[in-house]
Amino acid sequence: MMREGEKTPPQPHKEMYATSSRPYEAYEALLGIDEDEVRGKDVLDLGSGDELQFARGLRERGVGTRVVSLNPQFAEKEKWGPALREAARGERAVAGIARAQPFRDESFDRVYSLYAIPTWLPNEPTEYARAFREIDRILRPGGEAVLFPVDDFAAKENQDAHDALAARRAMLRDAVLELEKRGYAVSVEPVGAEESRRYGGLYTGERWMKRLRLKKPIRGGNEYGASF
Repeated sequence: MMREGEKTPPQPHKEMYATSSRPYEAYEALLGIDEDEVRGKDVLDLGSGDELQFARGLRERGVGTRVVSLNPQFAEKEKWGPALREAARGERAVAGIARAQPFRDESFDRVYSLYAIPTWLPNEPTEYARAFREIDRILRPGGEAVLFPVDDFAAKENQDAHDALAARRAMLRDAVLELEKRGYAVSVEPVGAEESRRYGGLYTGERWMKRLRLKKPIRGGNEYGASF
């Protein structure tokens, strides 16, 4: 119960939370996060949910991970920006987009993105390229980025030119190929059916039950545009 004279804290509309809240357990299950691997690390939650449950979940478990949550909705000009920033007080919440991240080079050991990248990237090849080059720029040597969900852009059965998603798969494939040419290890990993049903939302079809893992080389790879 509020005391007389107290103000109600600003609250974003509950309908927005219903579509963007992501429980900590979903990060664990769908991104394959091992708490021991992120202990003491600098981690970016790229396109974070509005409630910052990943950052808060790690802190509550005493993992000792330094998490920065990047979300364009945190901007002051956004409708719910001021309320979200108030709700995120005490957390490292930063306004920004994947294609132009406000961080110095090699700032993070891990980058995680759940239902954000590549899901919400504009349907343009240059936008995909920019987003993945930014991931490369902010990752430290030996760091990893893990993204969910992705369609398996390498699978032969997914190369149907009449598929409405074919263009997006091609853009993702080209962006990832640039990183492979720089020496990245790339893998598309299946997510368990139970985990996908529990946390996958709309992405529960077999083709969507996958995550993309990008491992940056300890030393620089080839330049962009180099051939195999």
